[in-house]
Amino acid sequence: MMDKKLFIRLSSIAPLVQGQAMNITDLVRAKRQCATYAWVGWIIASFLIIVALAIPMMFLLVAALLVASYSTAKGSRLGAGLHTVLIGVLLAKLVLGQPSAAFSSVYRWLTILLLIGFTLSLFGLKAAFTYRNLLPKKFSNKESPSVAEWLSHKLTFLHSGKIRATAFYSLLALVSLLPVIVPTIVLNIIGFDNIGRYLPKSEVMFWVLMGGYSCLAPLFAFGVWYFFTKAKRTAALRLEQARERDHRRPVLLLRSFQDDLTPVARKLPFTSFQSSDFYSRAWTLEESIEKTLWAYGPVIAIGRPGEKMPPAGAAREYVSNDEWQDRVKDYISDAQLVAVIVGKTAGLDWEYQQLTLMKAWTKLVLLFPPVAETELRTRWVHFQKATGLGPCHREPNEVSNALLATFSEEGSPRFVTCKWRNDEECYRLALRCGLAASP
Repeated sequence: MMDKKLFIRLSSIAPLVQGQAMNITDLVRAKRQCATYAWVGWIIASFLIIVALAIPMMFLLVAALLVASYSTAKGSRLGAGLHTVLIGVLLAKLVLGQPSAAFSSVYRWLTILLLIGFTLSLFGLKAAFTYRNLLPKKFSNKESPSVAEWLSHKLTFLHSGKIRATAFYSLLALVSLLPVIVPTIVLNIIGFDNIGRYLPKSEVMFWVLMGGYSCLAPLFAFGVWYFFTKAKRTAALRLEQARERDHRRPVLLLRSFQDDLTPVARKLPFTSFQSSDFYSRAWTLEESIEKTLWAYGPVIAIGRPGEKMPPAGAAREYVSNDEWQDRVKDYISDAQLVAVIVGKTAGLDWEYQQLTLMKAWTKLVLLFPPVAETELRTRWVHFQKATGLGPCHREPNEVSNALLATFSEEGSPRFVTCKWRNDEECYRLALRCGLAASP
């Protein structure tokens, strides 16, 4: 039975009547608002860094603001509260600590800006409370990982036998630091006292050179995400390694191999940039699924035959063409959840049929990838035919905005929908809400 408080929380998002859709648009909107209002603290902290050069103790306030801003972006009520308090203290100190300069131009504008920042931080605090009130506190029927399993999962890239991964992480660190390392080396070679001899006297030429250097920033960003992606994939665990590190029942991922590297957008902290703006495969749907479903157990999958480097995400096992079907049957039987990225290939059709024959509907989490609406409908119709499911009377609107579907014992779908289907946050929140609502 679902906990009564949890039912009330989820009911505030959308009805949970069997066969109806759960719409999480308000939840996603609240989460995005948290990230937007977190900007305030980050901007203030950026200005305070200049002051901290003269008053070293100010670095503590800068660090506290950055931590509070990051926590606010994550939807933490405690972080948003600290965010508001810190900005309020700065405002009060400015107003009360400088009475003689209260009407000077500088202090007047600083007061106005901090007042605006404080007001926005209050909106951020409200958004954090809204987000946490709508978000289920826990998954249903989840066996929490041990401390050792949690650490092992977080430090995957440190496992033995992955020297290449270490090399890629080293290149990642080097590329990240190049914008600082190169100017430092050049200045040390030239000598700070001799800079004037080498730089052109014209200020215009100086800024042209600085602008040219700034244009290299996207190249550095591409390098960072490229090596980060390669490092993640090189450090990916094999299935037997994942099972050794985590002894809970697994979560099985089924999909068409063509969907292995399906990209999803992932915003960088305090920016409007997506990681995919710099490198299209920087973050994938599979990684978002694995990052969320790992709360249940190790996420495992059958790997594409012949691939040299597995995608980041589920731990792969590579088997021959004669063995893979028996393996899938065993894993469906053993798994506590079966996540399927809906598709329309022959291999996936056979897996659909096995899920139907084994009556594994309550284990099934069907995910709708971020593809065009017509393609999404085609895949859904293909799934219905392969499993023998009848049409759903509210199906057209639900499938268009669907992120995932869970199923009753009879195979009746419960869709989780959202106005947006374009980033990892949508999928992670959909998984959390959909599984919390499952019996």
